[in-house]
Amino acid sequence: MTTATRGNIFPVYLIADESPSMQGSRISNLNAGLRSLLDEMHKHPLEAAKIRFSIIGFADDACTELALCDLRDLHEVPTLSVRGAKTRYSAAFDATRERIQEDVVSIRKQGYGALRPAAFFLTDGEPTEATENWMTSLQRLTDSNWRAHPNILAFGIAEAATDESAETIRKIATLVDYAYVAAESHDTGGALTKFLTALTHTMVATAEGLAQGKAEVMTEQPEGYIRIKADLV
Repeated sequence: MTTATRGNIFPVYLIADESPSMQGSRISNLNAGLRSLLDEMHKHPLEAAKIRFSIIGFADDACTELALCDLRDLHEVPTLSVRGAKTRYSAAFDATRERIQEDVVSIRKQGYGALRPAAFFLTDGEPTEATENWMTSLQRLTDSNWRAHPNILAFGIAEAATDESAETIRKIATLVDYAYVAAESHDTGGALTKFLTALTHTMVATAEGLAQGKAEVMTEQPEGYIRIKADLV
């Protein structure tokens, strides 16, 4: 096996809720935030060179809204839309595992090293399926025996930011420090904007760290979000 000589790539996945609860201003704000993310990454071409970005949307099922790509080559982000009738977390986790498996192989074929991916999970409501279903899929995605298992940062807004939903968000995050809920569950527009701002900053900071030989996710707590503490669940 040859050693990658072109440097390391950091794959980042946005796993976004597209279920009916996201209709109206929620999906509009998400789309606006994605456009801002692309604009901001274009201002940081050196950092963007070390990142590949993908969007997976989920509702009844999951689909790849944006295949893993170099943001420097992307001129327009896809417009996400509300669809389906359910919120199936299991579909999101299964699709993400499949995409990561294929993407890591592709990155290596291009002569790069693939770092452990980061997945940013965003939802505004509880899943409409049995807990055992999505937990089984989550465990497959985060299985430490699978080398490409991602770090998952989970974010709950609106109904998913309530005290009752905090445990669900905490279970999805791979570390306690990666679980967040919006402080003001009613301000979904502001929460979405701040979420995407934090995502952008994380991508830039992580890429800067890679340039300095630091292969780790440089996370920050989004403004207006609360980190879920272990003693709350």
